[in-house]
Amino acid sequence: MPPQVAGMLNFPKQFFFFDFTQNTWLNAPEGVETKFISGGMNISFLYEFNVISSHLGIAPGIGYSVAGVKSNSVFDYQYNNDFTEIVYTDLKLYGDSGGIIKSKLSVSYIEIPLEIHIHLKPNERGKSFLIAPGFRAGLRLVILEVKYHQTFPGYDKAKFTTLSISKTSVMACH
Repeated sequence: MPPQVAGMLNFPKQFFFFDFTQNTWLNAPEGVETKFISGGMNISFLYEFNVISSHLGIAPGIGYSVAGVKSNSVFDYQYNNDFTEIVYTDLKLYGDSGGIIKSKLSVSYIEIPLEIHIHLKPNERGKSFLIAPGFRAGLRLVILEVKYHQTFPGYDKAKFTTLSISKTSVMACH
């Protein structure tokens, strides 16, 4: 292990990740705009167990992430012939005709990451390099919220929620 540095936190086997995002639609249809505050955050914690001295380790962990997009559009779904599967989804402007005043898509993940850590020059402070291929598996919660206005009694909202299993491949170099 590298020598301890006075006045610094020294967690040689623990990895904390904090990430803040600003989200928008990529290649959105003409006129679809994302509201200014459409953000998200990711928090992950991994703990490395050495397999071969300080050069090779395995790092399981736990993480939570959430991302949201507020826009002037809603999803337009198309189903197959027997209505058992969504085959096409597009963003459509809601405009003034449908009475919709707000649309938000929010996706949350509770995940278990697993990485293999390969350390190059692990004992040389300032010259070390980490390659961390791995994957994540977890639960994904998708919430589509639409607020619409009616003349009476006021605002109403509809929420659509789905929960599913997710998996993602990742490769990180630090």
